[in-house]
Amino acid sequence: MNIDKSMFGNKLGNFEEITSVLLNYMSKMGVSFLDAEDVFDNSFPDLLMDLIKEVGSISLQEESPKNLYTSLRLAIGLLENFKDEVDNYLP
Repeated sequence: MNIDKSMFGNKLGNFEEITSVLLNYMSKMGVSFLDAEDVFDNSFPDLLMDLIKEVGSISLQEESPKNLYTSLRLAIGLLENFKDEVDNYLP
């Protein structure tokens, strides 16, 4: 699955705000997050990992360490929120 780059425009200026929302969403959903899917049957952990990879890749291309750190914060949030359950969901 590919992330639609148009959701961020040409830059990732609003990625920091999105990260806070995603971290809160993971925390509020609890372990249900790991089994949840969107309307296209994509699992939330898969979508999150695709987002982390895409933002990390773009951040390296644009030499934007802030967004790279923020994408890593999402990965850390996944590990923090689901430390004993997440192993089966990571690529």
